[in-house]
Amino acid sequence: MIFLINQMSSLIRKSILYRLGFIVLFINLCSCDLYPPQNKNNIWIGQFTNKVYKISNPYLYDYNDSIIISVFNQAQKLSDSSQVFTRDSVLLIERDADTLYFKKAKEVKPINYFHYLTDKNWLIKEKNENESLIKEKIYQFKKDSTVNILTKYKLDNSILYSESEAYNYKIVSRSDVTILAIFNDYFVIQGQITTLEQDKLIVDFVNNILPKTYEFIGYENKSINLDNPFQTCYESSIGQYFYYELGAKYNGGLRKIKEIFAEQYKYSSETKNQDGYIRIRFVVNCEGQIGRFSIMETDDNYQPYLFDREIVKNLFFIITKYLKDWTPGVVDKDNSTQFDYYKHLTFKIKEGKLIDILP
Repeated sequence: MIFLINQMSSLIRKSILYRLGFIVLFINLCSCDLYPPQNKNNIWIGQFTNKVYKISNPYLYDYNDSIIISVFNQAQKLSDSSQVFTRDSVLLIERDADTLYFKKAKEVKPINYFHYLTDKNWLIKEKNENESLIKEKIYQFKKDSTVNILTKYKLDNSILYSESEAYNYKIVSRSDVTILAIFNDYFVIQGQITTLEQDKLIVDFVNNILPKTYEFIGYENKSINLDNPFQTCYESSIGQYFYYELGAKYNGGLRKIKEIFAEQYKYSSETKNQDGYIRIRFVVNCEGQIGRFSIMETDDNYQPYLFDREIVKNLFFIITKYLKDWTPGVVDKDNSTQFDYYKHLTFKIKEGKLIDILP
């Protein structure tokens, strides 16, 4: 009897250990890092390249078929010399002395009814933290594969200025993944359309390191006025304002700018209790035009502050109306190619009076 009990105990222990071993093995198999993650479509969206860090890579990659699909050209088979690997949620392809970065496409319902895109105008509102301006952008996708973008700069409920841009666009679909690419001769931005309904358009753009989801509201398709045309020449690499020797300059320098504001700035005694700084930033493109405005207001201690709206409107109006004589910046000392650069002017206000302009 004791022998039988010992045998049964041994069998039970082996059975338990066997099952535990199987469970551990199963857990290990399930927790392993699949390479790359497998799912229904396995489509990856071009994000950027090492050579041009911020510009979108105008390709899709179908991992299942090892095919790169260009937004502009036909599909091409990945060469044997190319290397494909993943890092977190990013897929990288090393080829032709460059590294292409891809973001995983989302699993969404198939996008149909593409006529919705051209049947409506699409509105999105943007407001960055600590900035005063609200930017209303209206996208009008036309059947000839062009898209007009009208940006309205609003201060509270008042429209201060509007500017327009014109580009081409293209839609590419593969395995239920639909990509919208907006481009010109110098750059491309692209993203996955995740929703397209009669009055709702959602696009996950992947044009730089910090992808952004845009949720557009559709409304009546009316013609839009293409006021104040403005486009950057090198969207992916706009120069920073602190490259003073290379950056954009006003003809006559800061002295001339101060002369213009001394003539045009209107002081009102109703705004006498206003102290602090108003910074207006913009881009001077390679043709000497200005656009892409932002405004930041602070008090004397550089804390957020709201000035009387007439002061802000007055300064903004002078910049857009009278500062028309900009010389574009250049790439570097050895390359005189004209380039886009950020520029900003900071206005010191005391008792509502403009007492200084800082570059």
